[in-house]
Amino acid sequence: MKAGRASTAGRLAILLATLATVSLLSGCWYQVGYGAEHGYYNAVEHTLTRSNVANLEPAWDTSIAVPKTEAVVSGNRVYVSVSSSATTGQPGVAALDLGTGEALWTATIGLSWARLVVQPVVVVGEELWVSYFGWGGDRCGGAMVRLDAATGASLGTVHVGAASAAVRFGDDVAWTGYSLDPTAKCTTTSSTTLTVRDLASGATVWTAPVDSLSLPAVVGDKIIVNGKAYDAAGCGAETCSPVWSAALTEPVRTVRPAQSAAA
Repeated sequence: MKAGRASTAGRLAILLATLATVSLLSGCWYQVGYGAEHGYYNAVEHTLTRSNVANLEPAWDTSIAVPKTEAVVSGNRVYVSVSSSATTGQPGVAALDLGTGEALWTATIGLSWARLVVQPVVVVGEELWVSYFGWGGDRCGGAMVRLDAATGASLGTVHVGAASAAVRFGDDVAWTGYSLDPTAKCTTTSSTTLTVRDLASGATVWTAPVDSLSLPAVVGDKIIVNGKAYDAAGCGAETCSPVWSAALTEPVRTVRPAQSAAA
């Protein structure tokens, strides 16, 4: 794969290579946007600055199954969601060596679909959590699954249906999604819900109805989904209501702290 090609796969290969270079300097990148707030800001990065960023060069590039999402980094490995082809897809995850780009393993996590959405991988301790949703004709299916980060072996299914990427914060993990019956023709079996689960016990701590699938952002002590804010600790009940809401014209995005603007 040539670094100058403008294809999606080519661009992601360059991103993987650059991410490898940066991560060697500044530690791990466990989930979308670095942290649960998705600010794309690494507070421990002090080596990369405005004065030297132009000197970054790819450490490696690689050709893997069609990349679908941004990569995450844990230890000496890079993980990325993939599909088996550009036109029809079988959802999966690829693990690469951070130093060399060598493919360490690739795991498939679902059936082949005419159309496919695979969410970014999230590192949860020694596990990888990743969700997908596929459809074609009058059929559809999806799930959030757990994989062993070392081997790619399946560790079980977290959720059956469509779901956002998972968000790790503190001792909990959250996502939005709706359930479906995989034996029926795209029959949904629940409304779209924000789910917060305790990682130690695996129990659902609390839930809340939401308007649509959206990646939750955890900012301070609040979880924000589509302009609605919930207390991250819950409300003391099984189902919670938002503590405030606001009309939004753009998705919630966070910014790095002002004192770090010169970094």
